[in-house]
Amino acid sequence: KKQEKEQIIKEKTEKEETQKKEIKKEVTPKESIVEDNIRVHVSILNDLINMASEMVLGRNQLLQTLENYRKTIPGITPILQNIDRLTSGMQEKIMQTRMQPLGNVFNKFPRIIRDISKSLSKDIVLTIEGEEVELDKSMIEGLTDPLTHLIRNAADHGIESEENRQKAGKTSKGTIMLKAYHESGYVHIDVIDDGKGIEIENIKKKALEKELLNKSQLDKLSEQEMLKLIFKPGFSTAERITDVSGRGVGMDVVKTNIEKLGGYIEIFTKVGEGTTIRLMLPLTLAILQSLIVEVEGERFALAQVNIKEIVKIKKGDDTRKIEFVNDSQVLRLRGKLLPIVHLADVLGMNKATTISERAEMQESLRVFVLKIGSRRFGVLVDTVIGSEEILVKPLPVYLKDAVCYSGVTIMGDGKIAMILDAEGIIKESKLKFIEEKSTLTVQQEIDASQMNETQNILLFKCSGNETFAIDLSMIARIEEIKREDIECVGDKMYIKHLGSSLRVIRPEEYLSVNKNVAFSEKLYVIIPKLVRHPIGIIAEKVYDNINVALKLKTEDIQMECLVGSAVYDNKILLVINLYELFEKADPQNYKIAQRKALAKKSLLLVEDTPFFQRMVKGYLESIGYDVILAPNGKAAFELLQNKHFDAVISDIQMPIMDGFELVKKIKDSKTLTHLPVIALTSMTGAYNKKLGIEKGFDYYEFKLDRDRLLDTIEKALTKEKGGG
Repeated sequence: KKQEKEQIIKEKTEKEETQKKEIKKEVTPKESIVEDNIRVHVSILNDLINMASEMVLGRNQLLQTLENYRKTIPGITPILQNIDRLTSGMQEKIMQTRMQPLGNVFNKFPRIIRDISKSLSKDIVLTIEGEEVELDKSMIEGLTDPLTHLIRNAADHGIESEENRQKAGKTSKGTIMLKAYHESGYVHIDVIDDGKGIEIENIKKKALEKELLNKSQLDKLSEQEMLKLIFKPGFSTAERITDVSGRGVGMDVVKTNIEKLGGYIEIFTKVGEGTTIRLMLPLTLAILQSLIVEVEGERFALAQVNIKEIVKIKKGDDTRKIEFVNDSQVLRLRGKLLPIVHLADVLGMNKATTISERAEMQESLRVFVLKIGSRRFGVLVDTVIGSEEILVKPLPVYLKDAVCYSGVTIMGDGKIAMILDAEGIIKESKLKFIEEKSTLTVQQEIDASQMNETQNILLFKCSGNETFAIDLSMIARIEEIKREDIECVGDKMYIKHLGSSLRVIRPEEYLSVNKNVAFSEKLYVIIPKLVRHPIGIIAEKVYDNINVALKLKTEDIQMECLVGSAVYDNKILLVINLYELFEKADPQNYKIAQRKALAKKSLLLVEDTPFFQRMVKGYLESIGYDVILAPNGKAAFELLQNKHFDAVISDIQMPIMDGFELVKKIKDSKTLTHLPVIALTSMTGAYNKKLGIEKGFDYYEFKLDRDRLLDTIEKALTKEKGGG
């Protein structure tokens, strides 16, 4: 007993010691862990967003009020520029605090599909793309119900039974794809199924049963207009309401919820192949990049995300003129008819004159080409005031039935402006559109456009508000400098660069664009390459470099030292012609007209990209060559059959027939084999050059090296052959 008692005491003592050690261990300070995120209540973020929006409004008012005093108040310009930059940056960062990935919504659907597959006895797989795409939190919350309804509909009504799929020659497993991506300033969400598609005849039958329209009215509707009947309240092609889809909720509720978020909805279908339902949503509802337009003395705001392009109609121009089709006015644009309306007519502000009469009275008209999904139409306005970042306010209750407006804003001058709704303009003007293409055709066009040659473009801003672009392959480096680093020698500016002096210029001094007298404290110098006498370009802000196939336009903005203009991310880009700019700034070293032109020789330039067409054709013609353009190898070979040329300058990457096929056909032809052919391409490197010479090119040159190309052409024309 004594031993047992001692054992119990010993165990008790050991237990107490263990407990003391554990307590001591708990109170010992641990290594501090630094967290990289904190929790903030949503109400605080909402307040921040509201304050940022009001700050943008205050910024606009400040800039507009002081615009006329910039020259009279010394030093005010850099202060205003700094306020502008900081306000935009702060507003952007605050908006990002509420952005969440769509994966938060998408991740719920795999389980829903698994449950539906079991209940319907269908083998269905869900694929998800673009879950990393971000939207405002409030918009994501409003997407859950519409997407759930669309997913259930696709599984129940879209995907056929296993037996029917096998009869149709499909795999037994049905596929539903949920895909999110950015396009034209909107977030697109596609719900795609490979099911049976939507039978138009079934829609007709149901529309007649519910007496939505009579037979004669239905016969006049296009396929897309017929599909839109699905969005009518209470309309359904389902034979019965099931627990999976329907449940008393129709597509009209989906459409209403999406429109509340400022979005649009479209349907594409092909019988036997499947259906795509596309939701198009703005990134945010608080701040809007807009163009301010004026009609009959009243100002309106038009969202830039809807603007595809601006077309100028000049008096007497037969290539762009207003025509009539069935009493509706249209504009013939690039071989297609574009329905157009005057904003004053739509809003009931019109005077007696028609669009055609206005065109006769004015020297030129400007038409905004608006795009909503696959629909395009033109809106004619009296005056374009300029672009402005505006704060969106909801419509007053007494204007809720005015379909042409999506909101209201306060302008920089304190006046009220209505924000136009592109979808509402279509409804009010009762525009009709030709049949939209099927999803497959649209995707094929997208794939074809992606085959076009892309360019690396640097975007930057000088002292004005314009956005400039330069091909990145012409830039050696970009250096950050301070204002005091610039030294003046006479009327020229220089900086120290790599142990010597480098002349620098401000492009706005040689272009007809906006400019400010004062410099910012921090500047950038863009140093070019492929030129024999480098000149640095001063920029106040460098935005980004992008890889894009530019749709260059030369007729809308005509100005010296510009290749043309383009629209990217809802901004107008002014594409600089470096050679013309340097020639204007330093004519002694850059004037190429002094070169020895070879007695009006005829050159065939084969190039599919408008940017390079304009650049290369321009400096070849400036020294006396006769240059004919061909957009691809096939067109070039046809020209060679009918016209004499002294040399061919050809790109390699082109649609229809590329440069390799073209040079082979030329060298295989008995009448053309003697013709010198110069490869002018972006495909650099020793391997590509060797391959080009092996394929038959006599010379191989880089696209934007102007001086080297001119030397090579002279060699080719004087029969000094050798691989460039």
